[in-house]
Amino acid sequence: MGNVAVETTDLSVSFGGHAAISSLSFTVHVGDFVAVLGPNGSGKSTLIKTILGVIHPTAGEVEVFGEKSGRLNPQQIGYVPQIKTFDRTFPALSIDLVPAASCGVGPGD
Repeated sequence: MGNVAVETTDLSVSFGGHAAISSLSFTVHVGDFVAVLGPNGSGKSTLIKTILGVIHPTAGEVEVFGEKSGRLNPQQIGYVPQIKTFDRTFPALSIDLVPAASCGVGPGD
């Protein structure tokens, strides 16, 4: 299992009785390139958050580099969440914002 980056087995996630993900199983090997595509509400963000351990599965398992998703070392994973309320008038360039994000500093802080 040394070359497995992410593996889900019969993964299901539900919110209030609504299934966001149902019985999903897949394996991503180290070096693979993966895209998660689908319309709004299809479970893309739920899948990513479950892999990161932010959301707990209703059933099934998620492992990242051989560890349960809830026990990940945060320094092993990069995650940029969707920001819907970004102030477009904030006077900064992308080159300024990327390093600031790694320090937990950003617009509004």
